[in-house]
Amino acid sequence: MSQPPTITQDSTNGLATSLSDNTLTQNRAYNGYGELTSLSDNTFGYTLSYNTLGEISQKVETINNQSSTYDYSYDNMGRLIPVKVPHHELPLLKATR
Repeated sequence: MSQPPTITQDSTNGLATSLSDNTLTQNRAYNGYGELTSLSDNTFGYTLSYNTLGEISQKVETINNQSSTYDYSYDNMGRLIPVKVPHHELPLLKATR
């Protein structure tokens, strides 16, 4: 029978800072607002930056030591503008009914 995962929480806010199943360990960090600022494990990780409105402004993603930066912009209504990725533009995913 496998062991249940181990979850470590920040003693001041209760947010999970580490999760482990003895094979993979994921670490998380948060800012003072409780917003996720970084997540990492053995091969993958990312950091998030936020603007003054609390919207994600940048994500730096690292997979197997290769980093990619995603810059996020929003229109005057707070809607995400298509994300610019080096040499690509990611299409927005639209909800369907």
